[in-house]
Amino acid sequence: MKKYHFSVENPKDDGLAAVRLPEEKHSGMFSHNGGWLLSQSPRELANKPLIIQLAVKEKGNYQVILKLTTGIIEESNVAIFSNRRHMVVPQLKMKSNQKVAQTFLIHIASSINQIGEKASCDHQIYITFFGLPTENVQVDIKVEPVKIQTLHIMGDSISADDEAYLPYKPQMTWSGWGQHIGHWLNDVAINNQAHNGMTTVCFRDDGHWQLILDELQPGDIVLCQFGHNDQKRPYLEANGGYATNIRRYIREIKNKGAQVVLVTPLSRIPKRDRNQRLFDTLTSYELSLKQIGVEENVTVINLHEASFDLLCELQERSVLSNYFLDAAHTNDWGAEIIAHQIVKLMQESGVLTSKNIRLKKEELIAPEVGDKIRLDNEQPIAPTITPEIRYRDAQGLSEEVQSSLKKAIATHLIDPCVLYLHPNSYISRGQFLYVLSQVAKPFERVAYTGGYVDISPYEWLAPYIEAARNAKLFDQRIIVADEFQSNKALNESELLSILVRNMLPIEFRNVDLEDCKKIALEKKFIWKNFKPEKPVTRLQCYLAIVNMLSVV
Repeated sequence: MKKYHFSVENPKDDGLAAVRLPEEKHSGMFSHNGGWLLSQSPRELANKPLIIQLAVKEKGNYQVILKLTTGIIEESNVAIFSNRRHMVVPQLKMKSNQKVAQTFLIHIASSINQIGEKASCDHQIYITFFGLPTENVQVDIKVEPVKIQTLHIMGDSISADDEAYLPYKPQMTWSGWGQHIGHWLNDVAINNQAHNGMTTVCFRDDGHWQLILDELQPGDIVLCQFGHNDQKRPYLEANGGYATNIRRYIREIKNKGAQVVLVTPLSRIPKRDRNQRLFDTLTSYELSLKQIGVEENVTVINLHEASFDLLCELQERSVLSNYFLDAAHTNDWGAEIIAHQIVKLMQESGVLTSKNIRLKKEELIAPEVGDKIRLDNEQPIAPTITPEIRYRDAQGLSEEVQSSLKKAIATHLIDPCVLYLHPNSYISRGQFLYVLSQVAKPFERVAYTGGYVDISPYEWLAPYIEAARNAKLFDQRIIVADEFQSNKALNESELLSILVRNMLPIEFRNVDLEDCKKIALEKKFIWKNFKPEKPVTRLQCYLAIVNMLSVV
């Protein structure tokens, strides 16, 4: 057991216990400070957190016993985080002449912070305090390794660890529920390997799954939640490639003697159909997991149904923007209530016993009403700084092309969190509209009003198709037999026509292909070797949109 003792105003640094603050703006992904980034100069930063760093020798589970002793202080509310911004205590009331103890668990493991990086582990424990008085406070910490059950999380940005900018603003901070689930549990350590941008395919291909397999022990629990990104790939339909991949994960987990728990996808912000009924487009993935649960005899907790009901309630109260940053992603407050829901569902399903769970409804902190945020779209969670191009299949591209790809990342056209760009794959009409939606104007995602026999109002692409139709972005002559054919490869004439129309005021968008070609030539926008019927690759699509943005 390691023991540390110091005062906040004069912290002891014996090489094992140190106080660290971010040293500069944008210091990198989880760069040795517990997940905090600066949005301004450190000298200008008010209400600085106290970040304590403790070294450990081995990977594994550790119990941390934290004791705070106060002298004469002003009463304050203290929030405590551990390691990769995992919530320990949302609100701890501190007053004079008080002794407070908190015990929590930390899992030390390798992780892949950015695409293209090898998995690494810095063997450090980080404890972050917000609101802790800067004088008359003594801190005692005990750290010891423990053999205890681990709950592993596999998934995408809905559950992933995200950094936060200082000054810390919970409402404006991206956060996955995996960062908040631990403080609702007893005697269970959290290994969150979920990563932004993942599907059931790239979670394996990019190396995240292997990190769980390497540590998985008999009796451990694996929470598996995917769907939001799978839905955007035609080859990962709910009862197709997605279901196949889930079954493979289940069998590998069972072979390790661990328990798998399938978590149906978090509902997106509910939409209304043309009959004003609320719905969400992930229902098919919920039903797929429920069926797989029966087939494979594994537990399924229905977060989709529970969160849909909750979001409808929050929407009715007009407070959704206090908890969400877009149509799918939560802030710190939202992640807290979703984690609370998951733990309740785990309790109801018998996955965890009452001794593992500490649920007190009053512990949920109601946020103050903040700025209203538009919630009609979702976007990749990307670093604010323009990242390096790390896609393995883009390393041989020219500097000019890579420069354009950086602009595509900055405008949310492509996801910076996955390992492969697939630059030479053809892009479908539907996928192209989703990409273009990040920059097209106007592009109002509203209820689908029908008209195409191959499009259901309840599929995720429907509001994008409706928005593009209302914005007059595509020539109606591409419609054959009342079919939009969203999975058909986009061709060069369609790409040119849509992008040229987007550059024009909406009242002048009823132009045919020949007029679009003339406009493109005038604006020096048309590319070399233009072939109207040739399918468009993903790389060609991204470069053309970036070029359009420079012309507009």
